[in-house]
Amino acid sequence: MNRFGKLAALVLATLSPGVCLARSEIDQVKPVQQQERSMVVEYKSGEKIKYAVVFVGAVHVNRFEDGNPSTLDPFHPFDDRKCHWTVTPSITRQTFIVLPDGERAEKRDLAFVYNVPFSNQGSDFVLMQLRPENCSDAQARFDSDVNNGVASVNRDMSAVLDRAYNELREFIKKKEGVAQIVGG
Repeated sequence: MNRFGKLAALVLATLSPGVCLARSEIDQVKPVQQQERSMVVEYKSGEKIKYAVVFVGAVHVNRFEDGNPSTLDPFHPFDDRKCHWTVTPSITRQTFIVLPDGERAEKRDLAFVYNVPFSNQGSDFVLMQLRPENCSDAQARFDSDVNNGVASVNRDMSAVLDRAYNELREFIKKKEGVAQIVGG
């Protein structure tokens, strides 16, 4: 193909609706909100240990596009790009022992991730254009799904926090030598 043909192909590809010559990839965690509660565990020996329980609500967003736009050189007559994404809202419980100097030591064995119920619409096949939906075309639906994930975390945070905190208190109460738990 001569220079004019290559230039015409580039202009055609650039001006076609929904064509984006760059791949669109996102893999990130969006923090939504964080809350903290504390408790003091008193042991029969008289020892007291202060715990800080941190709840972090977040949305993990992953999006990528596969396929290729239509081109003349090399000849690829169909735009077969398709956008794929997942939006995963969750609330993570992290537990720390608060040391006498105020520093915190994480108790990884007491961490837990709570999945937040959520459904996203996902990508679609565009019947009017007889092709799958690329990430540029699907941007509004992708943004809507991310916003719905954030709303799900905000909606469920209080209920998950109460349930998860009480589960942790009950778990610690059952440990040998625990006299009582104060706080919360």
